[in-house]
Amino acid sequence: MGSGPAGLACASDLVRLGVDVTVFEALHVAGGVLRYGIPSFRLPREIIDREVAALEAAGVRIETDRVIGRTFTVEQLRDELGFDAVFLGVGAGAPSFLGSPGEHAGRVVSANEFLTRVNLMGGDRFPEVETPVGIGDDVVVVGAGNTAMDCLRTARRLGASRVRCVYRRTREEAPARAEELRHAEEEGIEFAMLRSPTEVLTDETGSVRALRVEQMELGEPDERGRRRPVGTGRYEDLDCDTVIVALGTNPNPIITRSTPGLTLDERGYIAADPSSQTTNLPGVFAGGDIVTGGATVILAMGAGRRAAAGIARYLGIEDGRSLEEAGRDSSTSTAAPMAAGVPSVGAARFGAGHCPRCGLPSDDGEGDDAICCAGDTLAWRCTECAKRSEGFAFPYGSCPACGGALELSGPSPIPGSATGMPGLADLDGRAGVEARAAVRTAMEIELGGLDFYRTASGQTDDPGLAGLFTRLAAMETEHLDTLVRRYHLDVPPVPGAGLRPAFLRAARRPHPDDPFDLLELAIDLERRAEAHFRSAAEGSPVAELYRELAAEEAEHVALLTTELAALRAGRPGLIA
Repeated sequence: MGSGPAGLACASDLVRLGVDVTVFEALHVAGGVLRYGIPSFRLPREIIDREVAALEAAGVRIETDRVIGRTFTVEQLRDELGFDAVFLGVGAGAPSFLGSPGEHAGRVVSANEFLTRVNLMGGDRFPEVETPVGIGDDVVVVGAGNTAMDCLRTARRLGASRVRCVYRRTREEAPARAEELRHAEEEGIEFAMLRSPTEVLTDETGSVRALRVEQMELGEPDERGRRRPVGTGRYEDLDCDTVIVALGTNPNPIITRSTPGLTLDERGYIAADPSSQTTNLPGVFAGGDIVTGGATVILAMGAGRRAAAGIARYLGIEDGRSLEEAGRDSSTSTAAPMAAGVPSVGAARFGAGHCPRCGLPSDDGEGDDAICCAGDTLAWRCTECAKRSEGFAFPYGSCPACGGALELSGPSPIPGSATGMPGLADLDGRAGVEARAAVRTAMEIELGGLDFYRTASGQTDDPGLAGLFTRLAAMETEHLDTLVRRYHLDVPPVPGAGLRPAFLRAARRPHPDDPFDLLELAIDLERRAEAHFRSAAEGSPVAELYRELAAEEAEHVALLTTELAALRAGRPGLIA
C-alpha cells in the first residue's frame, strides 16, 4: 500500500526474488511523496517516471485510485483478495496547523496542499491546467524544514514578489539542510527568525492581511539538544496576503481506524519492529513516515528494503542467503571476503560480474566480449568542492556533498597498478610519491576505523549496539572499496591485527557501551582526516587529489552526523 519511496523500494526487492507484487496507490499517479511533495526543480519528474516504468517492466503491477481503508481494508486484502502479506507504506499525509486565531482565512494553506496543487496537479500552469493555486504577492511560510524550503522556493517561482520564512528559533537550529537554506537565500527568500506566529489577521472580507508574531529568544536546550524558544512578550505584525504552514505532518487516521487490532505508538503512528518492519498483525508490515513520522526519502527507502527482507522470510523464501546479502552482492563492492580480520581489497577481483580487462564491476556480461567498464563508468566531479561521484548523482546535476555544479568526467584521472594501466603507481618524482602516500593515508584511515568498530562490536553486550558497530564496520569496508575502485591501488600491507593509524592513536578511547560517545569520536576523527587532506593540498603537485580525498571525508562527517542525530531522536539511521 503506497507507491512512495518505501513502497517502491519494497516492491523492487521483492519482485527480484520472484514474488508477485501489486502496489496500490491512493492518488491517480504513482510516486507518492516523490511526486506530490518534492518540486520538480529538485527531483525531475522524468526520474520518477523512469523508476516506476522499470518496476512495471520487472513485473510489478501498480493500481492507482485505491485508498486503503476506503476501497478495501487490510483485512480484506488478506482474507478476500488473497494476498499473503501486506506492506503499509502510506506515509503521514495529515498536515499540522498553527492552532491560532484566524487560520480559517482563505489564503492560509498547508504545505501539503500547496505543494500537491503545484507538483501533482499542475497548479503552476493554471489556467492551462484547471487546478488553481490561491497565492498572493506577499507570502509567509511558517517553518524552517526542508518542506518549508520547498514551499518558499516554489512560491518564488509562482511569481510572489516577496517571500519570507518565519521560524521561532535561529537559522543554526533550523532542521533544513544547510544547502537548502543557502539555495533559498540565493533566490531572494527573506528569513524572519526568532518569530513565533500567534494570530492570522484578516481584513473585512476575511482575507489575510498580516501574520502577528511574538519575538522570541533562545533559552535552555530541549531533549534533542536544541535551545528552547522563549517568548519575550513583544509582538509585531508581518504584512502579507498568504500564509503557508509547513510544520510537519501527522498520520492519516483512515488506515489505523479501519484496521482493528493494529498497534499504534503514543503519537498515533503504526508500531513496527525497526529491524524487520513487522507489526503486531501476522503478515502485515509497515515502514516509512507512517511509522517514523515525517522523515527523509532515504530513511523511507531503507524501511521498505527491511520490510522486503522481512516479508521474504515470512513467505519462507530461502535461496541460501538473506535479501540484505543479495543487496550487498549487487553493489559495486570489489572486496573479497574478509580474512584474518582485514579485508583483502584489491585482490582476486576478476570473478563473475567483473570486467575481464580491468577487474572493475560490470553489468555488461562476462568473457572476452564484455565491454570494459573502466572506459564506461559514469563519473561526475564537483566543480566547487572536488567531490567525485560514480554513478547517478542525486539531485541530478548537483553535488551530493555541497550542492555545487557537476561536470561529467571519465574514470579517475590517476588509475594505477591494480589494472596494469599506467597511472598513479607509475608517476615519477614528487607527484608520484605524494599521490601514493595520500591514497595510502586514506586507506589507513578506513582500516583504522574498520578495526575500531569491529573491536567495539565485540566488546559490547548490547545486541543493538553490536549491530550498529557492525554496520559502521561495513561502511568502512565500502569506503575502502571506493578507494580501490577509484584509484586502482591495493590496500597497503597491515602489520597485524589492531592497526591504529596516527589519526586513531591520537584519539581518546571511547566507552564501547556509549553509542553517542562512539559516534562523536568517529565524527571527530573524520574531521581531522578532512583537515589533514585540505592542509596537504596547499602547494602540492597533486592538490586536486588531496581535495578529492578531503571532500570524501567531509561526506563521511555528514553521514555520521546524521546518524548521531537519528540515534538521539530514537529514529532509524541511514547506515543500514
